[in-house]
Amino acid sequence: MTSTNTKSWPLVVNTRVLATPLALLCILFAVVVLFGYAAGMENLYRPIADGPATHPLTATTILLLGVGVLSAERANRITQTLFITALAFAFCLLAVNIFDIINHTQQANLLTPFYKVVDAEGAIGKSNKMGVNTSITLLFVAFSLVFQHIHFPTIAQLLSFLGIAVPTVSFTGYAYGLDNFYGQMSLISATLGFVLGAATLARNAHNNPIRSILSPYFGGKLARFQVLIGYAFPALIGYLMLKFVTSIDGLAVGLLIVIMSWFIILMVSISAMFQTAAEQRTQRLMRQLEQQAETDPLTQLPNRRRFVEFLTHELNRLNRHQRNDLCLLMLDIDHFKNVNDTAGHDVGDRVLVSLGALLRSSVRKVDLVARIGGEEFVVVLPDTNFNGAHRVATHLLDYVQRMEVPGWTDTHGGITTSIGIAVAHKQSSIESLLAEADSCLYQAKKNGRNRIEPQAELDRPTAPTT
Repeated sequence: MTSTNTKSWPLVVNTRVLATPLALLCILFAVVVLFGYAAGMENLYRPIADGPATHPLTATTILLLGVGVLSAERANRITQTLFITALAFAFCLLAVNIFDIINHTQQANLLTPFYKVVDAEGAIGKSNKMGVNTSITLLFVAFSLVFQHIHFPTIAQLLSFLGIAVPTVSFTGYAYGLDNFYGQMSLISATLGFVLGAATLARNAHNNPIRSILSPYFGGKLARFQVLIGYAFPALIGYLMLKFVTSIDGLAVGLLIVIMSWFIILMVSISAMFQTAAEQRTQRLMRQLEQQAETDPLTQLPNRRRFVEFLTHELNRLNRHQRNDLCLLMLDIDHFKNVNDTAGHDVGDRVLVSLGALLRSSVRKVDLVARIGGEEFVVVLPDTNFNGAHRVATHLLDYVQRMEVPGWTDTHGGITTSIGIAVAHKQSSIESLLAEADSCLYQAKKNGRNRIEPQAELDRPTAPTT
């Protein structure tokens, strides 16, 4: 499973965005290759004179797979149909070509566009075939898209890696002049196969092991460095050996480079997965500890520490906008000591938990309800003036009186609470606001409990408050 959090990692987001332009690039160059056949421009499909050419069937299959990558994650019916159709045709072309390679037949000629051009070039000894390397590369990419579509991301990434590995062998052959390494795979075919494999990996970058390599944690950074060194260093060593050591076997060096590079990349990917998993577990534990440090263990409401942080933020915001639209309610359960003395602390705890749940469900999501003392709760009301705060407090008085707590209200009657209201001003501090709310709460208790008491300088509503 992939968490939403990992999908938002910057490198994961940026890599997934790359899938579409890479797929479009493959489609564009596939069309250019086919145009080269139509216009008789050989350099568009044969980049190296007398070297291998990109077969029309290869270009057609790459075009179809590029369309498959583009439509892979689109949810509507049209793109899903396009995805299935493109992949079905690509598999048909690959199956016929592989059948020809195995059985030495020429059935693919019937499906090959511009076959007369291909046949004419073959008659004069020019290499123009969809060879084993190309077929394997595109087959891996096609199966990668299938497994991605049916939600087997790890298998999909493995197939993409294998699809990319074959072109890298061809690149090694072209770099070191080793014909056996690229065979009938042209430089265009190798490049487009590599880019197509990279596009499928990019589309699936929010899953492991690519996700681990792209993680923002130390393990991901180390893995990216190791992948770069893991391919660059063996390639450099191989180049120097071939250039300065005359008696060495070029084929053996090429094989050594490819095997070493991909072994290192594979080991780095696996270690990155474990490293990232360990770092994510540590991050989760840290978040849990932070949450516990800001949460009241009994009611699961924010505690005084979280309340202070939240109120500090809101006071700063109030001062920036220079408005008086922040209010603080302070609530205290009336005669709570009587609950503990009469029914015991278990029932007293049940009352506190029930009141906390009631308060949390009775205010907006932007408001903060916190327990800051034994039976003392606060409600921070951002973007709320005195009249709005008074309405909230009136509703809370009513809700609390109707609250049911098994073990108490069924035998001893309802719970009541007293509420003090303080309105923040530009000069307000946490201490002054708390002191004002506490003073109002004390006055509410003094005046008979189960009532609301606003700041002294505010005009009090004439409507009854209890």
